Amino acid sequence: DGESWAAVDLGEDAVANKGVRAILVDTDGNRWISLMEVGLARLSPDGTVTMFGDEEHGPLKYVCSLSQDSYGRIWAGTYDRGALVFEDGDWRPLNSNNGLAHNSVYQVLQDTEGFLWFATMGGASRLDEHGLTVYGDEDGLRETNIHHLRQDASGALWIAHMVGSAGVTVLADSVLTTYMEADGLAGDHVGRTYADQSGHAWVTGEGGATRIDGDSVTIVGLDQGLPTRGVYSMIQTTDGIYWFGTGYGLAR
Repeated sequence: DGESWAAVDLGEDAVANKGVRAILVDTDGNRWISLMEVGLARLSPDGTVTMFGDEEHGPLKYVCSLSQDSYGRIWAGTYDRGALVFEDGDWRPLNSNNGLAHNSVYQVLQDTEGFLWFATMGGASRLDEHGLTVYGDEDGLRETNIHHLRQDASGALWIAHMVGSAGVTVLADSVLTTYMEADGLAGDHVGRTYADQSGHAWVTGEGGATRIDGDSVTIVGLDQGLPTRGVYSMIQTTDGIYWFGTGYGLAR
């Protein structure tokens, strides 16, 4: 009801789960819930629970990301089993055997052209009508372990790594450009990127938060009142206020 929390009963199979890793509400109102080491639960609007994760669908016990593309297909990225797509009532795998950069898939993103991007431990993979294309260190990535992808209004792809001191990489017009602390970022360890209501890019990580507006860079860190340097999430509410999730609580 938007006012209180309520428990959701997913059946006896869900009791043994090691934690919820991803949640998705699809266009039909189904709620997809990743239960680590148990499987993937689909909770329909009428309350029916369907579990995926038996012997045939073993990889669905290790889902860490969920998304839906414009064709209505459900994509599940796993920690070490590649990606799986749910279409016409069946799951199909996409992994390194098919040309995926790596079998650890942390995100599946569909861009404005309809192409699918996979953030993996071995680089970024793009799936289009010609097949899979991999972007890795030989293409200029400082770090191939990619945890987050975001496409901005201009069509550029922002790439964050979460691990290592790799900064943030932007893919625009087939050219990779990396921005580091030396270029004005709050730090070289970048976990995610965001866009605010004005379209400005934000980069968050261990050094704090950085707003990028063309050639202008604004840092939000300890000197600006954050309780700690690390910023792991952020959101701008409808009243224009920025909220930052840190290791020491919530700041605004």
